[in-house]
Amino acid sequence: MNSVFSVVDESHSDTNNNEQTSARAQREARKTLEDSVISSFINLVQLQPAIWKKEDPSHSNNVLVNLCWKNILDELEKQFSDTDLASMKLSSIQQLKTKLRTLRDGHVRYN
Repeated sequence: MNSVFSVVDESHSDTNNNEQTSARAQREARKTLEDSVISSFINLVQLQPAIWKKEDPSHSNNVLVNLCWKNILDELEKQFSDTDLASMKLSSIQQLKTKLRTLRDGHVRYN
């Protein structure tokens, strides 16, 4: 009688371990994807000084700055799926602006 319960317990334990491993792998994959998106986003913003460099003559040109944001969004949409961008709240120009502000504020706060 004891051996039947131990087999069931071992089976249940294996299932839990597989589920934990799968969940961990999914979290790690998600984190890797998020890191990749953020890295790409930062690189794209750096290529557009009109957005972030106040000394740039184009910084005060709202039409040009909005075009820069549109270009960044278009490039992100080429590199990543709409679902991934939406889940990270990076699927609109306003969301991109908010993300940049959040990243910048966090960087200033902790450095």
